[in-house]
Amino acid sequence: MRVAILLLMSIAFHSFSTEVVPIPLSNQEKSELSLWSELARTSVKKRLYLCEECFGHLVTFNVSLSNNGEVLDIQLIESSGEPELEHYGRVAIEQAQPFRVDFLSERTRKKVQNVHMTIVPDD
Repeated sequence: MRVAILLLMSIAFHSFSTEVVPIPLSNQEKSELSLWSELARTSVKKRLYLCEECFGHLVTFNVSLSNNGEVLDIQLIESSGEPELEHYGRVAIEQAQPFRVDFLSERTRKKVQNVHMTIVPDD
């Protein structure tokens, strides 16, 4: 049984209006974000329980993190309608904290304070 977990970074600052201003990334920041994403993906995946009904569905959360990688808030932003995947995805994210941020530059650390985590089980 394989499980694909996609962690999608929200690399933009959202102003109070609906405008989105993209932030250019340096090579160092790209490298840090890539490593952070892999570590976060692995940490969540190790803690994720998947029921039979979860396969073929997806769930996306907006996850807010503190400066030290602790989860401040988890908001469901997209779901294909499987409540158990929503539940177990949230539990896995909560159990995976604190997410490692010790190797990130200050600027990169700010970028991972608000991320989208999409969980897509497949068989």
